[in-house]
Amino acid sequence: MPFSPFPSRSSPQPATVAPVTSAISAFVHWEASIAETTPFTFGVSGHEVVGAEGRNDPALSEHFRRLGIRLVRLRCPGLIDRWANPLTSDWDETTVRESLSRADSFQVVLNLPLWPSWMRQDGDRLLHMGEHAAYARLCARLVEMVNRRHRRRIVYWELMHELEERYRRANRLTELWQLYNTLAVAMKRADPSIRIGGPAFAAGDPQLLEAFLLHCRSHIDFVSWHDYLRCPLGEPGERLLAQAIEVRERLQAVKALVKTHLGERSVPLLIGECNIDRQPRCPAGRASERIDAVWLASVFKHLAEAGTDMVAFSHLKGDHLGLYTAAGRPRPVATVLGWFARHLVGRVCRSTVTHFAVESLAVRNREGQRAVLLINKSEEPVAVRLNDLTGREPVILDLAADGSEVRGVLPRAIFERMPLPLAPLSLKLVLF
Repeated sequence: MPFSPFPSRSSPQPATVAPVTSAISAFVHWEASIAETTPFTFGVSGHEVVGAEGRNDPALSEHFRRLGIRLVRLRCPGLIDRWANPLTSDWDETTVRESLSRADSFQVVLNLPLWPSWMRQDGDRLLHMGEHAAYARLCARLVEMVNRRHRRRIVYWELMHELEERYRRANRLTELWQLYNTLAVAMKRADPSIRIGGPAFAAGDPQLLEAFLLHCRSHIDFVSWHDYLRCPLGEPGERLLAQAIEVRERLQAVKALVKTHLGERSVPLLIGECNIDRQPRCPAGRASERIDAVWLASVFKHLAEAGTDMVAFSHLKGDHLGLYTAAGRPRPVATVLGWFARHLVGRVCRSTVTHFAVESLAVRNREGQRAVLLINKSEEPVAVRLNDLTGREPVILDLAADGSEVRGVLPRAIFERMPLPLAPLSLKLVLF
């Protein structure tokens, strides 16, 4: 089957079944709701599809549109220097307008990573205290321009991007908290309806997060951090996949900290960047891309069941980490993210599988359609029998070898008798 840059639109083909012998079982308790996902739970971190830049790659923009992803964390390195004019020390209104020209199609979390290069820094590369007020005024003017003059209605504004180590090494974390509070006050004054959050830590370090919560609690509307799985050279795929559940454990630790320090306030949590950090020397190619897709499915399954608010795959485009390669080819993770955005939205129901390396995620949407994602994290083929198959005739979505979606149908009479085959390191999404 030739590679197609778009999700499958062809007529469904007959799906395959497996021999009955040695089948494992997946049990779904459809009345046992444990969490809920929304169209804005699963998204991507990047900037290429939010503004006029998308016109330069219409095939990528169309593919992304068809994936159905609604959450975009607008992360652009050097964003302020790109959007502002150093000669006027202010925003270039035309650039800002064009950079957000498609923002209304998504729920955007706009990240303001770093102060502009024309502002004074000290020897530790920290923003000079005398510039804090000027930087706050600059950010407030951006809020006023975007939300009031351009009427973009961007709600989520994320401050900082992995600045904690720079300030910690200088033993000046207190200045980072002061800067955050100064920015938050000025930006809320420009538009009281926005939500201010951050600080986009490189990891969910409990001590740093606790300090942030203690010093900035009055100005925190959401909390964000990043979660990357480091990929040592030669690390076996099964070992990488076994660590997927650790993202859920770190989320739960952050939830506990937020509840301790912010009480019953409704404070969404955002994992602003999530991925396997494949350095240039790590294995690359189709095999590693498939492992990445299975890992992402497992991570998102655990986060969905843990009741995550927002999580963004990072990045949208790039050689080692992108949803798309630098040349614009969709990776298998794009298909997986599209499944979560289109089909795995609704009530998350409790499910179990009788195999240590096979996982399931069960979701029932508001229209009553049910979806079960099956994840084989082992390097052996398995056959899975699903319970409680009442409902419409099932549609089976498979992740093809090239990363595209293969759609098939299975007559209910056969589906109820025969288990479904899962190839090694594979995914299967059942819709009924």
